[in-house]
Amino acid sequence: MLPSRFRALFWTSALCALTCACGDDSPAEQTGSPNEKSDAGAAGEPGNAGKSGAAGKAGSGNAGKAGAGGKAGGGSGAGGSSEPRAGGSSIDFGEDSTPVTIRFAAKVGDQAFKCGEQYAKLGKASTSATPADLRFYVQDLKLITKEGRAVPVQIDTRAPFQSADVALLDFEDATGSCSGDAQTNDSITGRVAKGAYNAIRFTNGVPIALNHADPKQFPAPLKSPGMSWNWLLGLRFMKVELQAEGASAEDAGPAVATGGALHLGSTACSGNPAAGQISCKKPNRNSVLLTDYTLDERVIVLDVAKIFSDSDLAQGAECHAATAVCEGMFQSLGVDYASGSAANAQSAYHLQPR
Repeated sequence: MLPSRFRALFWTSALCALTCACGDDSPAEQTGSPNEKSDAGAAGEPGNAGKSGAAGKAGSGNAGKAGAGGKAGGGSGAGGSSEPRAGGSSIDFGEDSTPVTIRFAAKVGDQAFKCGEQYAKLGKASTSATPADLRFYVQDLKLITKEGRAVPVQIDTRAPFQSADVALLDFEDATGSCSGDAQTNDSITGRVAKGAYNAIRFTNGVPIALNHADPKQFPAPLKSPGMSWNWLLGLRFMKVELQAEGASAEDAGPAVATGGALHLGSTACSGNPAAGQISCKKPNRNSVLLTDYTLDERVIVLDVAKIFSDSDLAQGAECHAATAVCEGMFQSLGVDYASGSAANAQSAYHLQPR
């Protein structure tokens, strides 16, 4: 046994060590690095969204840096679902980025799309029609350099039309035959790495992690009324409706304009959405490439007349993404109807000077 004076010294040293170990050895913030990223899973593989990135430090005057989200899943996968996925991603450009505004417009032939207007000579039967709806989602937005390198655009969070991974373009204003609300949106704002760009690429769709998420957790753009099918199938990527003269009333579905309608979205889906396990045999997503694109000088135009050019609106042409009448509409948007994969060409989009 230790002499009493050594026992006292021993216990004093032990108490000091314990006290020092429990002291505050952490900085004011224990959040991860703003550059930290997490995986969202391999391309074409159903699963959950990536983990959210760490919060950025609050700055004085300016907003703090956004934490990085999960990596976006890649493009097409062989078999099953080939839907690209996102993890609420944030792209870290550092200081080398610039704000961008991507402008869109809608036309019917050579005329501007406008609710309440009547347009003649549409489709195979040269039918007159009035717009009833025009909304579509854009994801995987990239600018292309002269060397062919695709550079992602970080979409701003701008409610109710934009979140970090998807944007809603809305051209219906609740006038005439159009339903919905008066608020419209014809642009996507974001940031991109500084550089020289001469082309643009995008997809009409919603990232799979969002498309099959619990609707109660949808970000603002996905809450647009009438754009959701159900939890399993997800959302309508595009909704175009025309009320046409001479269309058969029995061809009109519930809440759909008689004449022409395109509801684009994934089909042949199976799995358990609550568990994040979804596979869609037909993702029905395009990949639109427009060359000779210059920021601040070009507008991306969607021509509704091109979508219905192969349809007989007088008899009623309604595409709900799983009927034969969809084939021509899909082709115009660059989607192969048989497989649901992106086709090599499209005719519905073109560029015009701003």
